Amino acid sequence: MTDVAKNILAIDASLTSTAVIQGGADTDSYSLSVFSSLPCGKNVVGRIARYDDLVARIMDWIGDGPIAAVYIEGYSFASMGNAVSGIAEYGGILRWHLVELTPRIFEVAPSTLKKFCTGVGKGTKDMIAAHLTKRYGVLLSSNDEYDAYGLYRLGLVAEGLAEPEIAAQREAADTVLGIKSPKKKRPAPTVAPTPQPSMF
Repeated sequence: MTDVAKNILAIDASLTSTAVIQGGADTDSYSLSVFSSLPCGKNVVGRIARYDDLVARIMDWIGDGPIAAVYIEGYSFASMGNAVSGIAEYGGILRWHLVELTPRIFEVAPSTLKKFCTGVGKGTKDMIAAHLTKRYGVLLSSNDEYDAYGLYRLGLVAEGLAEPEIAAQREAADTVLGIKSPKKKRPAPTVAPTPQPSMF
């Protein structure tokens, strides 16, 4: 990679298949890996052992190189069910380790990622894959990898390492960075002149 200081991480985190991309502006030389795990038991010790092993493998793969920023898909609260679930526990431990790499960690809401990839804030996983393949010519093996690739491309735009392809991509990147777009001024209402009484 041409400038490791400009490397970003893009992470689509799940217990069964966490896809991680590390790369910079040279989009021909990014690295992609997928990390899977199996349950180690239903009790607390087993759950934590699973998270610990999974996070350790991810962090080992990332290495010690400088990371400019991390773009990770945020929790999908609609599908989480219980307030404390496995993905929330795992996600918290993963984020705890990521902050050791950089304080610049950005969570991307699923709807914002969809907007970046498809131009609108909705759509199926297959739609995201289709749009990314058509726009960037990538052929990946799973929806997790496509989500990570979409996060990677969003991160490049947000970091100023790539230009947005469409207006929705800039809007999605600005949303992630907390940049509010200026509100359009409404035209002043036209007021009809008050008729004057006739002098005759």
